[in-house]
Amino acid sequence: MFLVDRNRFNRPLVTGADPNTGVVSFVRNPVIPVCTPAQAAALNPQDQCSTGAITVFSGGASYRYEALQVKLDKRFSSRLQLTASYALAKNTGFVAVTQYDNNALNYGNVGTPRHTLTVSGVYDVPKFGGNSLLLRGLLNAWTVSFIAEADSSPPLDTMLTGLDLDGDGISTTLLPGVSSHNLLGQGLSQSELRSLVAQYNASVEARTRTITHPDGTQTVIRPRTPFNQIISPIVLPAKFSNWDSFFSHDFRLTRRIKIKERATLSLIGEVFNLFNVTNLTGYSNVLNQPNYGQPSARAGQAFGTGGPRAFQLAARMEF
Repeated sequence: MFLVDRNRFNRPLVTGADPNTGVVSFVRNPVIPVCTPAQAAALNPQDQCSTGAITVFSGGASYRYEALQVKLDKRFSSRLQLTASYALAKNTGFVAVTQYDNNALNYGNVGTPRHTLTVSGVYDVPKFGGNSLLLRGLLNAWTVSFIAEADSSPPLDTMLTGLDLDGDGISTTLLPGVSSHNLLGQGLSQSELRSLVAQYNASVEARTRTITHPDGTQTVIRPRTPFNQIISPIVLPAKFSNWDSFFSHDFRLTRRIKIKERATLSLIGEVFNLFNVTNLTGYSNVLNQPNYGQPSARAGQAFGTGGPRAFQLAARMEF
């Protein structure tokens, strides 16, 4: 479910524009007319006017997950167990309300990686059969296990914030020419995005005026939205990305020590993200900001997987 203002209380109506500055004058233009100060003070239910948004919960959000999953299992035998799982996935559905007049533009890729590979295994180290009691005590009853995950990079959105380009009262919109959310990396290439940005910038420049003053100085008058928001060209970074791929390799080493007939102590050592792969996150999806497609953080330490390399020691008693 999501919220929609059926009254479109913030929808602007342009009443004029200053030719020298480009400043736009506007008034609110909701579906139900705005109350006058006298009507707002009277609170008469018979007045056909509104003082704010009429928020409605909409149940129109839907999601569709499609995937092809392949799994290989080697059952435990000869001291070894292995499992490998691969998923080719596509997850689409409601993302955000950025358009009142075309609900399809509120949908898109939800953000699931296209490819996911997970491999895990358990290996019981063979018993040492030598004559040395010390070596038998040190080298026997060891188990090595691991889990490795690799995900392709999720898609990234192409948003413009602080701009109500279509005058519907929502100051967040998709880049013109983009058909749905989160397309970069899954349906839209970097070259195609640069082409759409070039078209957008050409449109902005075509509506830009330059005024030359008597003293020779010039003022650039950029176009404005019906909300009087200045529309400037988009400056993309030289390099940007739709998120980062994800890699993590976690290992566990276990030593079992038999204390009594029915009591066993397990000493456990674990390392998460063994190769300390920097899994970057926090990519900005706002095109009209200078940090578009740039990371701002790395994966955290939730359960250890994927974050900075970490070690953990534990003990478990079974009886």
